[in-house]
Amino acid sequence: MSSGAQFISADKGKRSFTIANARQVKISVYQENDSDVIVSAEGKVSLKIENTNFFENTNVKTILFEQEAPNATFNLDSESPYFAIIETDEQIEATLRTDLSNDKLIYEQGENINFNVSVSGATAQSVSGTLLRTSDVEGNDDNSQLATALQFKRIGNQFVAVQKGNLPAGIYNVTIQVQGATFIRHIVTSIAVVSNERSIIKTSLKT
Repeated sequence: MSSGAQFISADKGKRSFTIANARQVKISVYQENDSDVIVSAEGKVSLKIENTNFFENTNVKTILFEQEAPNATFNLDSESPYFAIIETDEQIEATLRTDLSNDKLIYEQGENINFNVSVSGATAQSVSGTLLRTSDVEGNDDNSQLATALQFKRIGNQFVAVQKGNLPAGIYNVTIQVQGATFIRHIVTSIAVVSNERSIIKTSLKT
């Protein structure tokens, strides 16, 4: 899985970020229909496109800026929760590889989980990550907020983390943050961990 985007999530309030060495900056903000996120920019920046698409309960505001100087700062501000995806034309991409494939769709309890992160187009300085259990394998919500931090180490041109096979069975959100001198990239995905007795799920997931 690869990503060339930065993600920002907030319950409310102001969040600021700086973009370096880009010509175009696209900001897509997801929010509830009765909310409005104010997007502003500081520096030599011109607004090219702004539109909002409305759906049943949410709307997506998309703004395209042209950055006319090496650095510019952008601000998001709202009294309500919002989620933003920031994309640029920098061509910097982070890639996450795990043990999963078309032939292996889930993990069984007791298996180590390997995470390998690489970056193209720039040099990463650090990588961090979190596993958050969101439900059991039947899909029942988990409100315990069981979170595990991933400890990445640089090995050659990659960053590697190993989660020992001691996680309870369930569905986990995986959030990876890759940081360089002038950029941040995020990768978000999910994995399933099942008990050995429930490994039959492998078959049902393939069909």
